[in-house]
Amino acid sequence: MDRPISSATLIGKGKASELAALCGEVSADLVVFQNRLSSTQRSNLRELCGVQVVDSLES
Repeated sequence: MDRPISSATLIGKGKASELAALCGEVSADLVVFQNRLSSTQRSNLRELCGVQVVDSLES
């Protein structure tokens, strides 16, 4: 079954919450996405997770 994704974060609401919690648990300072993120998605994820967010295609 396909889960809805959020255009604001590229991932679903539940996965975004899981990612934010995991960042806190492991004291992450960077999250890397394999997919291209828009500047808005990067900003939203950075705000949610509290760490820098980049995509692997970023130069």
